[in-house]
This record gives sequence, structure tokens and C-alpha cells, in this order.
Amino acid sequence: MLGFAQLLRVDPRHPLNETQQRSVQHIERAGAHLLAMLTDVLDLSRIEAGSMPMQIGPVSVQQTQDEAAAMVSNQAAASELTLTVAPPVGPLYVRADHVRLRQILVNLLSNAIKYNRQGGRVQLEAMAVGDEVVLTVMDTGRGLHADQLAHLFEPFNRLGAERTGVEGTGIGLVIVRRLLELMQGRIEVSSRPGEGSIFRVWLPAAAAPGQDDEPGGRSGFGTLDGQDDAHSGALTVLYAEDNVVNVELVRQVLRMRPQWHLEVARCGREAIEMALSHPPQLMLLDMHLGDMSGLDVADALASHATLACVPCVALSADAMPDQISEARRRGFVDYLTKPLDVGRLLRLLDQLAVGQHLP
Repeated sequence: MLGFAQLLRVDPRHPLNETQQRSVQHIERAGAHLLAMLTDVLDLSRIEAGSMPMQIGPVSVQQTQDEAAAMVSNQAAASELTLTVAPPVGPLYVRADHVRLRQILVNLLSNAIKYNRQGGRVQLEAMAVGDEVVLTVMDTGRGLHADQLAHLFEPFNRLGAERTGVEGTGIGLVIVRRLLELMQGRIEVSSRPGEGSIFRVWLPAAAAPGQDDEPGGRSGFGTLDGQDDAHSGALTVLYAEDNVVNVELVRQVLRMRPQWHLEVARCGREAIEMALSHPPQLMLLDMHLGDMSGLDVADALASHATLACVPCVALSADAMPDQISEARRRGFVDYLTKPLDVGRLLRLLDQLAVGQHLP
């Protein structure tokens, strides 16, 4: 849904009028809200089942602060709020999962923005306290009274916010606390009605890692850059996908890059046979095909000399860090998650079209 909405909004061949643009924006906002709800429910389910993967190690506090702030900066600007990030004094690291710590900060910052007042402030800061690090999110919002604080971490209890028109799932803070518990951390809250709230995240301090140890992160949907026509020859994408809706979305995206031709394989074995018969310039692989995984397909391709240099890119709804890390380890040059960031796929195609190596 989000992918097709992006196409409607940006396709230069069929520009929308102002009313249609607003309608598409409503679709994208509603779709993003639905996605957030589903993601929260799935995260909570994985935590409760004990199946939430964690990659615990030294994580840079300043890097994670900056990433989280960047992810909510547009939200803060739209709400006419001042968002401030106070960098820690000197290098500061915590023992945590990089992706989940960023998720925690984004959740707290997003709440501080949503429940603030026009012209208000949100501040994120961090400091070392003994053998721990405390990350603090402060806001000048409506604040919470004692009864609300007592029920703050109850699943699906929005403390009356459902009557304000502010969107939310009611389980974000529950997930925050559970994630911190999995990382041997904790959260504290203090608040005064009419003055604002302060959320403090405590985590064990860590020594600085080696240069190659620290994981990176990814942001949300990107912008759509212009087409690069430097490559005039025909190029082929072989897409292994058993969902016809996903295939149609990618088919429409590739119409914006006419030098690329799309071939579709409905299962892993068919993808291998088609690649051997006519080697493509790019393999786009779903991770969970009907007969085998995308990893298995990539391994099979790599065993053939004629296909070993064909770049493989994942396109999957499986966005778990361990799955992405394993794909990278097995030679995937990129990992795109669903809902598809159309702009990111187009940039990837443009890079390949001009012979640029992918990371």
C-alpha cells in the first residue's frame, strides 16, 4: 500500500493535482500509522515469546542520539517545536543493541513531540553516572498526573489520549521498558501536569569498541532522485517473488527506469534456472520463497562461475537484524525492507546502470 502510494505521488508521467496529492498523503499517513501499529504488536509478541534477537555490544551514545533525532526532526518541525540534542562530554558508550536503543529513543522523542504544546521544546541529553549511562528525554508538554503515571506502562492504555486525536498504539512505552529489561537497563519517569515530563533511560556503560565493531543504522523512506541516463544499454533485473502484488509494485517502479527490464521467477528453483539461462545484471530476492529461502538461492548462484559476480539484493518484510546480518555475510550487497522505499530502489538501479559498485 505504501509503495503504490509513493508511486502515485512521484511518478512524473502522471502528475497529480493538488487535491489528489492531499488524498495520497492521507493514504501514506494512514498506512504508516497502520504499519507502526503492526510493528509494535509484533515486537511485543516477540518479546513476550522470548524470540526478540539482540546484538548486545558497545554502542556510541552520541551516534544513536543523532540518528534518533534525525528520524524525528521532520515531526518536530511540523509541530513547530525546538528539538535539541546535547552531546555527551567525551566519547560515551553503553552495552546495548544499537537498533533497539535507537528504537527506544525514537519512541520517547516521538511521544515528547506528539504530546507537547505549540512552540514547546524537547531535549535529549546523556551523561555517565558511575558504571551506568543515563539518557534523558525532557519535554515541555502537558505532563502527567499521579494516576496516569501509575498506569503508564499498561499495554493499550493511552491514558485518555485516544480522545485527543493524537495517533498512537498504547504499547510503545511497554515495548521500551521490555527492551531495556532485555538489555539490563531500566526506565524512570517524572512529570508535572502542565509543565512537562522527563524520561530517563539507564544502561550499563561500556568501553569504546574497535573501529569495525560498531553497527550502523538505516533511516526511513528516502527522497526520489532524478533518473541517470548514462547507461543506454538494456539491463535485466531478475526478481524472485511469489506475491503478485509485490511483483506489480516493482514492475511499476521499473517503468520509471526504462533501461531496466524485469524478469520474474515465482520460486527459488525457477530463479536459479532463469539466471543460468540468461544471467541478469541484478538479482532481487525475497527472503521467504515457497520452496527455498533467498539465502539458499544466493548460495546456489554463487556456486556458478557465470553468476558469482551478479549482485544480489534482498527485498523482504523480514527486517530482523540477525537476518540482515546473515544476508550481508552471505554476500548480499544490499537489503531492502518492505514496505519498499521506492527512492532507495531507484537509486540502487541508477548506481548499477552507470557501473558503480554497491557497498
